[in-house]
Amino acid sequence: MSGKIKAIALALDAVARKQQGKPAPMATCPHCREPLIGTFQFRGKEFICMGCRRLWGFVEPIPAEATPELEARYLELKAKWIAEREAQA
Repeated sequence: MSGKIKAIALALDAVARKQQGKPAPMATCPHCREPLIGTFQFRGKEFICMGCRRLWGFVEPIPAEATPELEARYLELKAKWIAEREAQA
């Protein structure tokens, strides 16, 4: 699927989910399936995986339904990302 078509499909899914009162899916790494951290630090890559350290563009992540375990893992990885960014400052 081309990037533009996938972006349109993601947008339409987001609208439908909002109308149904459902949360948006979480972005996960196509390589290691860890939750991704959104960032604008890297040009053309909006997500970083703290598991495998790969960078991903907007339409590259694998969407996953949010679960308590996945959300908890996301919070752990986001705290790690913030700590690393603060250490670099």
